[in-house]
Amino acid sequence: MVSKKLLIIEDDPDTAALLAGMVCRIGWEAADIIQCSTLAEVFRLEQAISLVITDLTLPDSPADETFGKVQFCFPFSPIIVLTGNSEKALTMRTMQQGAQDYLIKGDIDQQVLQKSLLYAVERKQRLNDYRRLFDDNPVPMYIFDQENYRMLAANHAALRQYGYTTQEFLKLTAFDIRPSAEFQILQRSVKDQHGKQGYLDGGRTRHLKKDGTVFYVHIHVDNTRYEGRDVLMVVAYDIDSQVRTEEALAGKVREVEDILESITDAFFTLNRDGVFTYVNSEAVRILRLSKEELLHNSIWELFPAEDANYFFKKYNEAMRSGISTSFEAYYQPLEAWFSVNAYPTQEEGLAVYFLDVTEKRQEQQALYATEQNLRAIINNTSDIIWSMDRDLNIISANEAFWDYLKHMVGTTQGLTKEHFKQTIYEAWEAHLMKALEGKAFKFIWEEDRGTETYYAEVSLNPIFGKDRVSGVSCFSRDITEERKLQQRIARDERNLRALIDNSQDMIWSVDSNLCLVTANEVYKSAIFSITSHYPEEGGSILIPEYSDELTRQWKQHYETALAGTPYTHQETVGSGENARYMQTYLYPITDGEGHVVGVSCNSRDVTVLKKHIDQIEQQNEVLREIAWIQSHKIRNHVATILGLAEILETDASDQTDNQIIIEGVKSAAGSLDQIIREVNELTKKFGKG
Repeated sequence: MVSKKLLIIEDDPDTAALLAGMVCRIGWEAADIIQCSTLAEVFRLEQAISLVITDLTLPDSPADETFGKVQFCFPFSPIIVLTGNSEKALTMRTMQQGAQDYLIKGDIDQQVLQKSLLYAVERKQRLNDYRRLFDDNPVPMYIFDQENYRMLAANHAALRQYGYTTQEFLKLTAFDIRPSAEFQILQRSVKDQHGKQGYLDGGRTRHLKKDGTVFYVHIHVDNTRYEGRDVLMVVAYDIDSQVRTEEALAGKVREVEDILESITDAFFTLNRDGVFTYVNSEAVRILRLSKEELLHNSIWELFPAEDANYFFKKYNEAMRSGISTSFEAYYQPLEAWFSVNAYPTQEEGLAVYFLDVTEKRQEQQALYATEQNLRAIINNTSDIIWSMDRDLNIISANEAFWDYLKHMVGTTQGLTKEHFKQTIYEAWEAHLMKALEGKAFKFIWEEDRGTETYYAEVSLNPIFGKDRVSGVSCFSRDITEERKLQQRIARDERNLRALIDNSQDMIWSVDSNLCLVTANEVYKSAIFSITSHYPEEGGSILIPEYSDELTRQWKQHYETALAGTPYTHQETVGSGENARYMQTYLYPITDGEGHVVGVSCNSRDVTVLKKHIDQIEQQNEVLREIAWIQSHKIRNHVATILGLAEILETDASDQTDNQIIIEGVKSAAGSLDQIIREVNELTKKFGKG
């Protein structure tokens, strides 16, 4: 006889020893008592366990997970949990999940323990009896958690049906026994079943066996509770054979209906009396009547002749003649255009395919109007626009294209594909072939027209079909005048550059960020002499080799000009005989709206001019000195002469000869005085000039 084993799971040795002693005194043999301190030890056990006493808080398991793990290991054994006074909520959850009883640490005595063991065994026995009713039921049944879909139980019939062992099945979720296409159906079903009571018919669905076989089941679902959880108990009847048989019987009919339902055309059949014998879904949609309203009723009665007169006329002609007919017509009650193909049948009826082409007609009208507008726009431009297919056929072209082709051919009559091949295609063959390979690009076309060269910018773009390039669209723009202007600008720029570079002045310009825009060779050479490298356009105009003070001064000069004020700056470079005098002009550069965008600078060496001015100033100083001598020293002597003359005149007034001499001296002295005055005046004017 196999002895029963009692398992104590407790990490506190004293508590474990206390419990083991009490169990022995109750009547258990010490050899039948197994003690484990961790779940890892429990998982390694190989013995069959009849009864489990477990603490919830273990070194390798959180308290709220321990019971579930232990129950998984011993699903048919009664389990008693050890808890503290502070763990009442956790204890209640554990009891709801299936624990048979609980013991509070510190309140355990031998009598309480004995009673708990007895009750736990009895409760588990009753539960196992009910469980056998579930396990041995011939109908496949399983239970899963409504919250996480985890499998909680499965009877033997279910295990056989799905091909799993108990341990394997309890590791699954409800999704694992269904194809992925059924997942949303499962989720929707669980949501719908929540809170409902009694068995509910879940209908037909597909399930999945362990070996991957998909089969049909009919399920019934009961919303209940199990081990403290909200669960669904599912009864799954295997109806795969029945479904396969039904599918085989309905296959042929479905094949025909599928064909008729899958076509994009609306379709119906009439017997010889004009009664509907079949209508597909598209016909139902377009005719705006249900299948029930159409089938077994006369087309002549459902659609009055005054509204469908043309349709009925064509249908009757086809029935009488036995010849199919095709037409497009407008049906006023539905406000729609229809394209109709009617074929007589062997039973003297009619099979009718029709399409609602209202949108197509509207699109064609809109497309025609758009095409007309676009053609008017294209034909009003001088640009050449055209497209061709892979066989060099012109698909479309504006008037400018035909004018250009006429110019190339030299005739205005009978333009053909050969004319195109011999002119434009031969000239552009390499480019067109490249576009037909799927590459979009541009090139410049030059053409000698005798007195001048014609330039065009040509854009070629592939036209893509379903699986290859089906053609090329082309756009050619006359850029002759643009090229002439570019050439003239380039020529003027070269002349201006030559003029600037031939100047002895330093000429340069800067932008608003004080970066060099352009400069002549004189400027570049001057900067090279200072920095040992040539300035680069786009680089800072402020030379690092300058002192901080000089850099600050030049930055201030530039900022003055950038503020919109022309500025002139003079400075002396060097000293002594090697001194040079530089004069710099800074002028604001404005854009078309008058905003200052940069500064134009001109710096010239004015040393020679400065020296000439200094020399003239020295000469003026000498002249002023002469004038002073004339006006002061000479006049003194003149004054003396005049004084002597007055004395002679007084002392010898009676002497005739002396009188004559005196008169002459006075006259000469007066003349001399007048000359000195004139010289002095001229000298003053010269000095001022």
